[in-house]
Amino acid sequence: MNCPVCGSLLAEKELEPFLTARQCSSCHGLWLSSTTYLVWVQRCPTDNTAMPPVIGAEKGDYSSKLGKDKQHRAKLCLDCGKIMYPIRIGFGLPFRIDCCSKCTSIWLSAEEWAALKQLNLHNRLHLICSDAWQTELKRRDSAAIREAILRDKLSPEDRDKVEQTKLWLQNHPHRNLIVSLLLDQEEK
Repeated sequence: MNCPVCGSLLAEKELEPFLTARQCSSCHGLWLSSTTYLVWVQRCPTDNTAMPPVIGAEKGDYSSKLGKDKQHRAKLCLDCGKIMYPIRIGFGLPFRIDCCSKCTSIWLSAEEWAALKQLNLHNRLHLICSDAWQTELKRRDSAAIREAILRDKLSPEDRDKVEQTKLWLQNHPHRNLIVSLLLDQEEK
């Protein structure tokens, strides 16, 4: 098996007890077969079903070391030959992992496993590759953008009023009626 980045040979490496990957002898990237990884995840005694509350860059400086082979170069899955896509991990993390669109096998650059392990995400790669995880990241991005707009456009007093109104509306028994009336007023 050859490296999808530089073409060098991949050699077997034990990442964790009972988890083997293939590592490039040149760029030191890691190939994780989805079947091997999922068997290992089932052996892990941790709860890895939920998305962490917020993943932030404050837990480490990753920008200098990670993603050096991710220069927008397409990779083909070593297991099934399909195209791999770079996918986001979470808020504030400047690197992406490459995941196969069909079999969810994973390519990691040299330092990415260590970073994922430091963030306790190494046993959630199958979740990170899921549509649900990626959709949640997009939802969080949208919420952060809305909050930034509110901070830029409204005074602190007005933001407080908006938050109070939002809480009032969320708990109101006639919420849908009020929203439709507000939207109707906006159209006039």
